[in-house]
Amino acid sequence: MTRGLVVTMLAVIPVIGLSACATPTAGTATPAAAALTGAATRATTSSSPPPPAAYVPAVVAPSATASPTTTAASTSAVVLAPPATPEPPPAPEPATESAPPPAPEPLPEPAPWTDASDDDIHAEAAAAVAVTQRFWAESFAGRVNGDGTPEEWSAPELWNGDGFYDSDAGSVADCGDGKNYTGNAFFCGNATKGSGFLAWDLQFFHQHLDLGRTMVYMVIAHETGHAVQARLVHDGVDGALFDGSKRYELQADCFGGASLGRAVRDGYLTLPADAQDEMVQVASAFGGDPAGHGSPDQRNDSFQRGFASGDMGTCLVDPSS
Repeated sequence: MTRGLVVTMLAVIPVIGLSACATPTAGTATPAAAALTGAATRATTSSSPPPPAAYVPAVVAPSATASPTTTAASTSAVVLAPPATPEPPPAPEPATESAPPPAPEPLPEPAPWTDASDDDIHAEAAAAVAVTQRFWAESFAGRVNGDGTPEEWSAPELWNGDGFYDSDAGSVADCGDGKNYTGNAFFCGNATKGSGFLAWDLQFFHQHLDLGRTMVYMVIAHETGHAVQARLVHDGVDGALFDGSKRYELQADCFGGASLGRAVRDGYLTLPADAQDEMVQVASAFGGDPAGHGSPDQRNDSFQRGFASGDMGTCLVDPSS
């Protein structure tokens, strides 16, 4: 797909774009100084001299045979000390409040997409493929075609294993139709087999870095939408298109929007904060081309219709009918 001239449709798709710690409360320990103070107090009490006697009992009368001298010498006064008052236990120390957990450090801001490297583009494209394939696998689960056989999703192949070719290095994907796919992204397949392959030029993404990171997801989701169309027409699903018309391109936009919208709501895709603005930019850049992809407003409307529903069924109904 090229800006101004889109050989194969790019879907206007919002990008997602897929994280607290508790600290244990420390127990309160009795200070060692308090324990030593209590011990010192007890030691002082036990070594003090006994208080004056509360009373002195009378001397026992001597027996008839004892002499007064012996009796007086053998008799002593008995002094009784009052019972000791128990020392109160030390007051408990007030509980120490635990410190609040530290605030999480903010995530670093991603580098501007306009500075994206080859590795950055490859990584985002791989994420976009994973997101779209998950959506279609889940959407086909449990579906059956007219004769009752399962419509299990079969992902399209990727050119060179990851979808990439590099026209700057002299490598261009070939669909066998005689067209030049330099600086483009496309689906090559047909409804007869219901399958095909996806491919995109690394230089295509470099040429449109100004459209933002979301553009990578929209393009790949749109081209995957064409693969879905081929499969649905092969299975005889009503409303599916594979005729190269403008309606066919807009339906692929809707399919692309549905896959990204569901991924965002289900939490496996996180789009940039300005994703909606980027979607409009993509629609403006790739809308109104001679290949018949539709005007910027038409492309954005189709993409947003799918994005809002997150359901492939929405895209099988022509809103103009």
